[in-house]
Amino acid sequence: MNNAITSTALIFPFELLLPVLGILLIRSQSPINSLIYRSFLGSISALIYALVGAPDVALTEVMIGTLLSSLLYIVTIRSCYSIVLIHDKVLSVPDSLKLKLKTLFDELHLKIVYQLSLIIKQMQYLEYITQNL
Repeated sequence: MNNAITSTALIFPFELLLPVLGILLIRSQSPINSLIYRSFLGSISALIYALVGAPDVALTEVMIGTLLSSLLYIVTIRSCYSIVLIHDKVLSVPDSLKLKLKTLFDELHLKIVYQLSLIIKQMQYLEYITQNL
């Protein structure tokens, strides 16, 4: 009987952290903070599973719930940190401007992606079709 009370007393502080971390995760506006809260949430859940006597569930929670989801979240966050500059093929971006933009966005850890305008391509295609009709 004493062992059960001691076990419950050890787990109780960790159980109190779960709703707090859940609320922080939901209310967080920063993707980095959300990643940290999610990682802590999964780690504490795995600790509780291990203390209760479910090591297989704890291991699954650590491997899938914490590690894999955190890695996918990191890749997603990292891919969001890019700036897409749409330009015309005829009026391409000068190299001096590209260098200035690169130095500016490197300080912010942002990647620049130069993309041709699809609207201009579509307009040129429509002009081609109307001229040949």
